[in-house]
Amino acid sequence: MKKRNCPICNYKKKETMYQQTFAGHFSHRISLCLRCDFVFVDNVPDQSYYDDYYKEFSKYESDRSHEAHSDSTRKFLSTFLAKNVPKNAKILDIGCSIGELLNFIQTLGYKNIYGFDPAPGCRAIAYEKYNIRIQTASIEKFSTAKKYDFVILSQVLEHLIDIRGAVAKISQLLTPGGYLFIGVPDAGSFDEPREEPFGEFSTEHINFFSSHSLFTLLNNYMLRQLESDGKVLLSIWQKNATEQTKLDTYIKNSMKQMKHMKNIISKAPSEMIVWGAGALTQKLLETTKLRHKVFKFVDINKHLIGKTMAGIEIISPRDLYKYKNPILIASFRYREEIKESIQKMKLPNRVITF
Repeated sequence: MKKRNCPICNYKKKETMYQQTFAGHFSHRISLCLRCDFVFVDNVPDQSYYDDYYKEFSKYESDRSHEAHSDSTRKFLSTFLAKNVPKNAKILDIGCSIGELLNFIQTLGYKNIYGFDPAPGCRAIAYEKYNIRIQTASIEKFSTAKKYDFVILSQVLEHLIDIRGAVAKISQLLTPGGYLFIGVPDAGSFDEPREEPFGEFSTEHINFFSSHSLFTLLNNYMLRQLESDGKVLLSIWQKNATEQTKLDTYIKNSMKQMKHMKNIISKAPSEMIVWGAGALTQKLLETTKLRHKVFKFVDINKHLIGKTMAGIEIISPRDLYKYKNPILIASFRYREEIKESIQKMKLPNRVITF
């Protein structure tokens, strides 16, 4: 692990706001820059670690068009493109996954579309599903002589260690007068009530942007302001309350929720099957008594099935018929889907949720 200065203003002094631990993984130290108020993880491996992580454990090689930010992103882009970008424009999507967004843009009449993603499986799926040719590359290793009229950076910037370097490189890729679209989780709304405690502090998110911090970052490169929808920052960056105020509220609310979850786990029976082997479960293994009550883990991620976490096997949902143990659903985002799957399988197991 190496210590980061503020990735926006490079200031060394910071204040630790929260330490998030993950089972069998590492811990993230959530810090506040004492100069510009940016919130970020200040202890990280180098970028190659994350690049390898996405290659081996990528969850981005499947259709993600149902995700919460997709509708607002598509609506915003379709409106902006129609008013500002000609149909012959060259459009580049950085971190394009399997190309859903590029395919959507293609349906709007734009044919000069390009993309790349570090996950190796995305390339074949993008071609098979959408007939779109993308490259396998990270933003650091992507190389081209082309210049683009419109560059998309949707749900990517929160994953990068060198965000100033990334924006500088994108500036070089843009034509004079070209546009940059950025979509990131809105840390400025973290103080609003949420179901999952510390859900925003995932294993992959190391930067937490508000309208203020995005304005500070992009103003350095004289990139144009656009618009925000309040949940996902899509542009027009506005300064409201400081990140510290909102993150303090978020941490307090999450700690209250975590206390409730600890109480449920302490009262839960032993030898449970835990459905969900993601970041939430990793946190619970380190911060609650869960590791002493787990018999098996269940997950649909093919990259996890057959492996172990905390020395305990991760099995497929198809193997659940063999066991009568209670099932704890360790997911907020997919809780209802998991409950429906259990019902469809007609499993007699007792189901426990948070």
